[in-house]
Amino acid sequence: MDLKATYSQLLLFPLILLFAGTSHATINYATDNEGLPPCFPQEFLDQVKCCSEVGDVKWTLDRNLDSIGTLQTRLVEVESMARDFMENVTAQSFDLNTKLSDSYNAIISSSLEKYAESQSDTAEEIRRLRKESSTLQSSFQQIKEKIDTAGKNLGNIKVKEEEIPQMVADAITKSHSSLTTEVVMINSNVEDLESKLSDLKKTVSDAGSRMASAEADINRIAKVIKNLCLPPFSWQGDGCYYMPFTKLSWQKARDTCKELHADLVIPRDYKHFVNWLLSLNLEDDVWIGATDSEKEGNWVWINGKPLDIDTKEFFRWNGSDKEEQDCLEICTHSGYRPTDYECEHENYFICQKQIEIV
Repeated sequence: MDLKATYSQLLLFPLILLFAGTSHATINYATDNEGLPPCFPQEFLDQVKCCSEVGDVKWTLDRNLDSIGTLQTRLVEVESMARDFMENVTAQSFDLNTKLSDSYNAIISSSLEKYAESQSDTAEEIRRLRKESSTLQSSFQQIKEKIDTAGKNLGNIKVKEEEIPQMVADAITKSHSSLTTEVVMINSNVEDLESKLSDLKKTVSDAGSRMASAEADINRIAKVIKNLCLPPFSWQGDGCYYMPFTKLSWQKARDTCKELHADLVIPRDYKHFVNWLLSLNLEDDVWIGATDSEKEGNWVWINGKPLDIDTKEFFRWNGSDKEEQDCLEICTHSGYRPTDYECEHENYFICQKQIEIV
């Protein structure tokens, strides 16, 4: 190749780079060998193709950087919501743990005091019985000594042979009577001690029952914690509610509530519920959890119970309950009266979480 041809190619190189950076179509065309002047060598075409790929990579990187910025913003929002949620749970858990600890300590303290009193009474009774037993042993020893003395004296006394059996029998009878009385007293004391021991066992059993009851209360409170009205739900006096401020059809609204372990709202106190809706200053109607889709005109709540709102008070758009109007909404444009409407229409909706103490 002569020097003049090479110089012409170098002059055309910036123009080709300009087209490579601004038009992908041009790059794709240029990388084909068709339609180009035969004066461009293959090495030059490879350089042009490389510049085109660099432009594509830069354009892709710019788009990815924009997406990363958006994700970082969303991540900051999620972290803020998580911190608020954990602070709320921590505060409620601390309060519950404090109350539970006070109740548990009070029960244990009371049971231990009664147990200590019973132990004190039992120890006192045992000391008394030991003292009586010592007295009995002393009496028995004295009787034995008297018998031994009598035996010694008996050898020094001359008695008639026929009187000896009677004297022995009398001595035996007297000793037996005395010993019988002592045995009866001992048995009585043993029975009294057994009765007190039974009472002590009952006291210990009662303390065990109270401890079992306390453990049951702990488990019950633990279950209640799982059912707390936590964000995004909030307690509104008669229910645990959440309004996403998103418009959906009746069925899609109910599916969204179920994903949050809730369902469409069933107001416990309709007037209180309407007053809360008024405070939200809504501009559109709101779905609630009632339908007559199974039998026309037979309105029931989603829990299967009959509707406890007077259907005569319905605001009807067309003056009658039509078959296609199977879902219940609160019409904000008619004094917040209940209204039957098409289920596929998109409205606001309110989710309700059931809080049950089990």
